[in-house]
Amino acid sequence: MHENRETVSKPDSGQKRADFKNRVTISVVINTKNEEANMERCLKNVTWADEIIVMDMNSTDQTVAMARKFNANIYSCPDFQYVEPARNMAIEKATGDWVFVLDADEEICEQLAADIQKIIGESDECVCIYVPRQNHVGDYVIHDCGWGEDSQPRLFKRGKVRWLDDIHSHPVIDGKTRKLRFADGYYMRHYGFKDFGHFVTKINLYTAFEANQLVRKGAKFDLKDILQITLKEFTRRYTPQEDGIHGFLVAGCMAFYRFLSYGKALEKIHNENKDFKLDAPGDLVSSIREETAEVRELVDILNGFDEAVDRLYKSSRWKWANPLAILKGLFTRSKSPVRGYGRIDDMRDAYRIWLEKHPGLDPGRRENKKE
Repeated sequence: MHENRETVSKPDSGQKRADFKNRVTISVVINTKNEEANMERCLKNVTWADEIIVMDMNSTDQTVAMARKFNANIYSCPDFQYVEPARNMAIEKATGDWVFVLDADEEICEQLAADIQKIIGESDECVCIYVPRQNHVGDYVIHDCGWGEDSQPRLFKRGKVRWLDDIHSHPVIDGKTRKLRFADGYYMRHYGFKDFGHFVTKINLYTAFEANQLVRKGAKFDLKDILQITLKEFTRRYTPQEDGIHGFLVAGCMAFYRFLSYGKALEKIHNENKDFKLDAPGDLVSSIREETAEVRELVDILNGFDEAVDRLYKSSRWKWANPLAILKGLFTRSKSPVRGYGRIDDMRDAYRIWLEKHPGLDPGRRENKKE
């Protein structure tokens, strides 16, 4: 139902609209639920839009009042507790040639706002543009953890993109796409989590819907699968060189997200069928030990490599150590085998070959520990 709204003059964005001969109209679409803390930051950089659509899910704070200040067209819908169903409803209200979908905890950066007509003009053959997203936890920018190359399909021709109703679903796109480059200053800032306590609260909410989807789709898994999914999620996301302690916490939270999704699914299956039994496979304990041993060996390899490279730098005879430092970097940065976890054998072999070529620098040898 469309809400009555006050007639408010549109704030001056301070951004002059370019006079394009073939200028298109753009609708910005935002879904909300008790977002008063985010609304001003979200809306202040989209005042250039031809219309702002706010689809509110029964907010009980000042969200709607703040949206009115920016002359938004405000609609209401049921509280789905996650965004995808409400997002489609909001998109259907848009009248612009193009639509920019924005979450209330996101903010369009200044350069993207200034150049959006130019970007669309350069995308004649495309119906959808992926926009990079910079993710924050509190005041900290997450550089990797699987979020470093986070591009979202948010700018598109009206009628060409539609989301499924499943939580965190990828939209159906009818046509060609392109991606903007973060390096060009075209991105959104995403303030998804105030802190890690807020992160855990969202995990608890969202995993209930994830579990329902797993059960509804008849997903097949056992305890070993849950263990492997959880461990792989952590090792895929943990990038200590990029994000330090924040990276560790993000990886842990995302691994917990996977574990809780499948755990709640198991609980739901059991509650619906009291005779349901899921026996642990006979090799579950040995599988845990093997996984743990491989992770431990990986850590030992990296620690040994760190020590060996440090020894090279301390020795005046090894001024050419830069290539080894680069090799170390390849092992420990975002695109390394560490994140894939499936190539530990490659790392182990590479490290052993390196030690064979430099036997006097093996940090594990007793005689090398003498200074």
